[in-house]
Amino acid sequence: MSQAEAIRARWMRHRGVLEDLIEASADVNVDFAPWEGAMPFGKLAAHTAASTHMFAEVVSGGSPGMADTPSFSTMSDVLAHVKDFTAKTDEKLQMLSDDDLEQTFDMMGMNEPGHFFLTNAIDHEIHHKGQLYTYARTAGVEDLPFFTKTP
Repeated sequence: MSQAEAIRARWMRHRGVLEDLIEASADVNVDFAPWEGAMPFGKLAAHTAASTHMFAEVVSGGSPGMADTPSFSTMSDVLAHVKDFTAKTDEKLQMLSDDDLEQTFDMMGMNEPGHFFLTNAIDHEIHHKGQLYTYARTAGVEDLPFFTKTP
């Protein structure tokens, strides 16, 4: 397995759980935030998906830029949005080669190879997924998915 394929596979094991977590939280108010000033559930899930896509876009030769986060009425809207970003991000990651991952990029005050930014994107996604687990538990969701999908 190439390094690019390994990064994509690792990401998919976590992204699938993000989608499962949103589904498990279907009864949670999309605007639920467990503390004052916290990003609401729907926006945090959307931010997670859009952020990873931004990094994949840059490493695949595109320009950096975060997608605007739309307003959501339901968790079904959030899930559809995340699934859309999953498909777009997966398409970008499938196009990458190991050589692409070695190219350096200037982003966020750093000049690092593509694999650095994609690994950080996955770590960022894991961080926010952990927050969403806390949101869900705080909102009373009892049956939550395991933190990663097994290959």
